[in-house]
Amino acid sequence: MPTWYSPYNITNKPPRVKQLLSFLLSALALPSYGQNFSYPTLKAKGQRLTDFVPSGWTIHNSATGDLNKDGLPDAALVLQHKATVTLTDSEGQVVKSQPRILAILLKSEGTGGFELKEQSNSFIPEDQDLEDDSEELNDPFLRIEIKRGVLELTFQESYKTSTTYSTATGYKFRYNGTDFQLIGADFARTHRKHFELEQYSYNFLTKKRIYSKGKIGGSMTSSAPKSLALPTLKTLKTLKALNGWEIEPDVAL
Repeated sequence: MPTWYSPYNITNKPPRVKQLLSFLLSALALPSYGQNFSYPTLKAKGQRLTDFVPSGWTIHNSATGDLNKDGLPDAALVLQHKATVTLTDSEGQVVKSQPRILAILLKSEGTGGFELKEQSNSFIPEDQDLEDDSEELNDPFLRIEIKRGVLELTFQESYKTSTTYSTATGYKFRYNGTDFQLIGADFARTHRKHFELEQYSYNFLTKKRIYSKGKIGGSMTSSAPKSLALPTLKTLKTLKALNGWEIEPDVAL
């Protein structure tokens, strides 16, 4: 069973997966907002992590570890705008949020500082539940980690109301000297009422997918690996946003 995250403690929502994915694609895709908010361009180099934090922003979460196999501690930051911004999404809905930026920094042996290698203004969705609306999604961002040279990002899609369905998605990115390639992903869907759990585990290096199904807290039955038709690996740049890639029916990464 994949162990990138545990979906068992996630609040659930009724079985409307396509509606949920459609909502996420429209509500969480930051570049779709039509208003005058603009993202800052982060510094290319800095001695400290705080040098990459623009005025009016803060470090919401972070991880450290060696991403380029040079033995030095690199860093990945999730920056968050301090003030609440009122935005209009692609469907014309007015939402309040605190925008976020993903920044990936490589440590320099020569200067002892850091160099910015990746800035994504769209991959880390913000918490739009700023008015305590019980029908809104909980904060989709769960955690960021660097393990064995791999950047791992984990998200959950759940509602505050305790109903039926929820999903969780984990990503694994590895630096190839130029880009951060998506080498693996995990998608889980839970049904609280029936205690059912489905998991899709993707290995994009071997181009295989394993599907598992079972009961929450119980044993899982896994299918034989399924081959994937993937001509090239996706990257953090080409994937762009959470749930933006419908890899198979009812499964979006």
